[in-house]
Formats: sequence, structure tokens, C-alpha cells
Amino acid sequence: MSVNICIIGAGLASTAILVNLIKAVEQQKLGHVSIDVFEKSSRFGPGLAYRYESNMLLLNRTTRRMFVTEKGDFLAWINQQQFVELDYPIDDTYLPRHYFGKFLSWLFQHSKVRAKQLNCDVNLLNSTVTDMRREGQKMCLLSCEGDYFEYDHIFSCVGNDTKADPYDLIGTSGYYSNPYPANQFNALKKGVKVALIGTRLTAVDLAIQISEMQPDAEITMLSRNSGLPSKAGLAFHIIELTYFNEQNIAKLAQPGEPISLKAVARLLNQDLQAAGIKLGIFGLFNGARNQVFDGDEEQVRNMREVLLAASESISFVWKRLSEADRNLFFKRYAEAWVLLRLTMPGSSDGRIRQLIQTGKLEVSSGLKDINHDVEKGYRVGYQNGQESWFDVVINCTGIKRHCDKLSQSLIHSMVDQGLCTIHPFGGVRIDPKTNFSISADSKINPNLSIIGQLSVGEYFMVNSVDVLLLQSHIVVNAFIAKTNSAKVYNQPSVFVQTFDEALLTG
Repeated sequence: MSVNICIIGAGLASTAILVNLIKAVEQQKLGHVSIDVFEKSSRFGPGLAYRYESNMLLLNRTTRRMFVTEKGDFLAWINQQQFVELDYPIDDTYLPRHYFGKFLSWLFQHSKVRAKQLNCDVNLLNSTVTDMRREGQKMCLLSCEGDYFEYDHIFSCVGNDTKADPYDLIGTSGYYSNPYPANQFNALKKGVKVALIGTRLTAVDLAIQISEMQPDAEITMLSRNSGLPSKAGLAFHIIELTYFNEQNIAKLAQPGEPISLKAVARLLNQDLQAAGIKLGIFGLFNGARNQVFDGDEEQVRNMREVLLAASESISFVWKRLSEADRNLFFKRYAEAWVLLRLTMPGSSDGRIRQLIQTGKLEVSSGLKDINHDVEKGYRVGYQNGQESWFDVVINCTGIKRHCDKLSQSLIHSMVDQGLCTIHPFGGVRIDPKTNFSISADSKINPNLSIIGQLSVGEYFMVNSVDVLLLQSHIVVNAFIAKTNSAKVYNQPSVFVQTFDEALLTG
């Protein structure tokens, strides 16, 4: 019996899901499948983040640490290609992002060809899904062209294209709510004054890109209290943690009790100490890192190796913390966690320093508000009472967690139709074991899998390659189990109770 499947979106997560589905057919875990992939752009595979052909926009991981199906697959693919410009060792190199985009495009098309060889259909639909509902046992979609589709299962991989608007600027002439694709800024006028909201890697990339395309631009990075990411120093190694791992974390759980943030931190501190880092994780969070390391690149490298390895278990931990500890982490430590983990490539660091030294880039903290004046442009107010004016404002603050701030009509449709319910920590509620959505009647919906941005409440951090690829395996395995089982997924979800009770019983 053929199964009709839909994948909404065609970026990294969608590509991984397609690959895993075709592998399941190869291994005879699934029978015949017919797969429709909806993508509003004309490119299937790279998504927004890896699409634009610019050598200025670099990956924030080395080639060795980027992968899709298994660790090392991107490196192996790059080594097989004949890119003339890559005539240097690339294992620990930060390549331009578009090379990973090319790999994703190749992997997507390769999976499509392999599907055809297996007598399965993969149809690429260059369209936007605007409405979703359930009719009987079928999931139904409506495209922006008004076309109607029915499926047995939907994988929702809605990406990070939300209209971020913290200062109510959408609709004003020089405001960009999304920094991607970066080539939209190539036509900025000479001498333009640009404000980038944010100081993380996206803002770094954009500052470099704009300065290359318009050398006379005056660029300012704005934030309330954050600084620039640190420079990536010595080459990273992929390590496994001895103490902070899922096996030891699971041992912390007492029957009917959530895991405490302090207990989890003690495990992580043991791995930090084993790596020669004397300061504990809360000490690192509280900003003492620069003083303690004092330019010691080996210490910085060791710390980041531990934290990057710990990232693989963060979702496992997050699901087991109490609501109070989740709120505490958001309030005090979430920003520091991101800053400690992320680094910018050495070449980006050098370029940013050069822009600052030549007066073409300024990094300003103490941001208070931004207002628009039709004649003057954008007024930026600072906490010290000062102000400055800009022609263009670009929001680089990243993912928006809560559905009430998301712009896609599809997401509103999913919630309005009762296919999903809002998660208090962002996105929508999902079954933590399968990523199936939780419907308005508090039951698991086994015909709708949620991946990426909309799962942020359950996973905490979803803009990571590791988390997206983990999710792609979870949803495909759950789909296979559902398809090959007579079990009916209509039991009440743990979320039928209060949030605290759910954690205690889950």
C-alpha cells in the first residue's frame, strides 16, 4: 500500500528527512511512498541560511563538524569535488556557507534520483502552504494558488523566516525584519548608515557582507548588553563527555521528580574540570571567563569542546527540568550559553577588527528603543540618553520562540484548526518521544510531525545542526513505527495535565 507524505520546507531538516525516508524504503522498513515537498523558493536543499553565493558568509563550524547523514559526510563530499579555489587543507577550515548549501542541494537531488530507482515518487512543488486541516484520517493542505492536497502524513519543517519586529518597525521603508537572503542588501546606496540589531554571528556576517558590497557604508551593531562573539582559536576536536551524558543525567531523576538545574551543572562541572577548566559553568555564565583564561587559547578551546559536546544532550536535559528551572535558565543563563559556545572564524574576526579600526563599524551596547521618522529615518535611543540616526535597520536577533509572534498564516491555521497547541516556552506542544503534534484535545496527532522552529519549546535550542538532524531521525523512526504498527495514537498526552504535573509524570 502506498503512503502519501508531505514535507513542508526544503532546507537542512527537510533534506535529512527525505534522505532517511528513502533509506527506510531501501532497507524495506517502508513500502512504496509518494512524497511531495513544498518549498516557496526555487531551490530545494540549502534553505535560506546556505543559499546565497558569497565567500564572505562563513560557516560557524569547521568542515569536519558539518554533516547531514553521518559525521564526516560533508567533508568526504567536498574532497570529491573539484573546486579549484579550495586548494588548501579543509578539514578544520571554516568554508563559505554556500558550499554546504551545494552539498544539501546535491543530497536532495541524489535522494530524488534514488527514490525513482526504488519506484517511489518525489514531487517538488514550488509553492507556499497557507492552510492545514484534518479530515477524517487524512491531513489536508491548501497552497497559495488555491490547490488542495490530501496526505497520510505531514512533516512540518517550517523554517526561521519569522518577521522579527521588537520595535514595531515592519512597514517602514528601510526596515528589514529578516537578514536572509543577504544579497537583498547589495544595492544599498553609497554612504548609507546601517544599524544591525544584534551582535551575534548573523550580524557579524552581515556587517562583512555589506562592507564588501558598499565600502562607504557606515555600520553599527546594536545590542542591550552583549558583545561580539569570540574568535575561534585552536582547532576543535570532537570529544565525548565522561560525566555529562544522557546515561548519567537519567540517573539524576527521582521517581515523580524533575531533574534540578544544579545537579545537571555539577555533572558538567566535572567534565570542565577534567578538561583543565577550573571555573564551573555558573562562573562561566557570570562573565568571569575572559579574566580567568587571560588569552589562553588552549583553555578557551578546551572549554568550547566541552560545551559543544554538551549541546548534544541539552534537549534531553531541557525536557526533564522543572518549569521554575527552565524560567531561571532563560532569565539568567540562556544568552551566556550561546555566547560561550559560539565563535567566529579567525578571518571574520580579523575583518571585523579592521572595520572597527577604520571607523566603518561601531559596536554599541545600551540599546533602549528605535523609532521611525518618515523624513529623518530611524532614531536609535540609548539607555544613557544619547541617540543616533540611521537610514536602514536590519534585525539580526535570531529565532522567535512564541507562536503569537510568528508571521506564517500556516502556523496560525494549524493552531486555529486545533492541530497544535501553544507551548509556554515557545513553538507548539509535541510528544517528546516522537515529535508528533499535540492537538487541542490534548491527544497525540500521529499524522503530523513537527521539526525545527516550532519544536523550540520542547528542545530549547533548534538552530543547531545537531538538534535538527537528531529530530529528523526521531520523526522518521516514529513515522516508520506508526506505519508498520496497528497501534492507534489517540491516548491523552502528558500535556493534558498542568505543566508541572506533566514533568512529574513524564
